[in-house]
Amino acid sequence: KVLQSDQFKLLFREYANQGEGVIKITPCTMVFIPGDPDENPDSEKRAAPIILQAPQGALLKFDEALNLKRAKIGRLVGGRFVGRITVFSRGVKPGDEDDLTFVTEDLQLSETEVHTNRNVEFRYGPHYGSGREMRVKLLQGKDGDASRSGGPKVGGVESLQIKHLEQFHLEVPNDEKS
Repeated sequence: KVLQSDQFKLLFREYANQGEGVIKITPCTMVFIPGDPDENPDSEKRAAPIILQAPQGALLKFDEALNLKRAKIGRLVGGRFVGRITVFSRGVKPGDEDDLTFVTEDLQLSETEVHTNRNVEFRYGPHYGSGREMRVKLLQGKDGDASRSGGPKVGGVESLQIKHLEQFHLEVPNDEKS
């Protein structure tokens, strides 16, 4: 099954309405396209889609009850993704220099941040590392974004912090002239 809006797609096989806007879905794949949905998708200013995969599922909280018979989905306001979680974005530049991937477990989502206290492995282009206790602060989108799109009111990522860094590899560009 697929639920989608201008900036948000939710893919799943099974769901159970838990009441009060909470649904349990298995498995869970979310695709979020940050930025202005009215902007040309080929524009260089448009950010790359961010994909979250949670094969063991998620509990998602919406501001309204889900009604699949009427294809009605409220605005996503929070959630918990269980088991192993992979989040990735292929970036907008050719190659992998701005690709982002992180793998963790038991991820929590709110309107302002995504966080986990579990171990995290990450890669951004040629840079990579691992640690635990990750917190991603989200930029708030325009006021009309969430109500129009049905998805979260997110404009992008403000910051990413890993509280306990265990390993970090930073590629430094070689400035030598040939």
